[in-house]
Amino acid sequence: MRVKLLSSIIALALLAACGGGGSGVATYSAMKVFSNGDGVGRGVANDGTKMVFISPDLAAVITSANNATGQSVLDVQPSDIPVVQRLSSNANLRQGAVIVEGIATNVTVVEDDGGDASLILFDIPNIASLGMAGGSALTGNPTGSHAYNGTMTMGARSSGGAGQQLGAFSMSANFNTETYSFVGTTQSHSLTGTGLIDTASGRFSSNSMNAKTFGTSRDATMYGELHGNSANSVSGIFHTNESSATYSGGFVGTK
Repeated sequence: MRVKLLSSIIALALLAACGGGGSGVATYSAMKVFSNGDGVGRGVANDGTKMVFISPDLAAVITSANNATGQSVLDVQPSDIPVVQRLSSNANLRQGAVIVEGIATNVTVVEDDGGDASLILFDIPNIASLGMAGGSALTGNPTGSHAYNGTMTMGARSSGGAGQQLGAFSMSANFNTETYSFVGTTQSHSLTGTGLIDTASGRFSSNSMNAKTFGTSRDATMYGELHGNSANSVSGIFHTNESSATYSGGFVGTK
């Protein structure tokens, strides 16, 4: 039941990442497996909508999600979730609940003003928490240097979505050299570092980020996606590099 529930939530999030709609046909793959079996996955829908996520029971959840591809899933749009706060990072914070596989699930959506991507957190009481970031496909061929700004969340994985602090980030991307730098902060945590952009695949990543959690430095890894016309928006998730990833977070922003 837990695996089916989690895979259904991931399919739901992929639809919601770009405003709902779509057929639900998608392919899911693993990107990193933690020592406890949790890990990082990626989903790409047939219309190019894409997301990265951190999930419990990664292998089983991805297998279940791929087996369910093509079946109908609950279609929830961000606008179905009430706006509870206007963030200074140019985004709406939406919070509410949805019913998935008969289970009530709390959901938090950071809806960036750029309209191409969202950050979504699901908390299933007494079961699990999932964090996801994604949005529309990359179109066009981005060139030159661009600055992105937006919302970042970060917190201890053991605390679930309730432990994720809201903050802000800035990212400088040079598409000519295919490199980027990132600086993000919340009340108690920060994430900084540089990485590489793969423009052809519409992705960027780094395994040499520096996270600070309550003043303690930790190595971290980032998985990012480029969205919209000429990479109008970015989104992604990250985790610290302990064997079971003690801290994690996500971000979404626009030029």
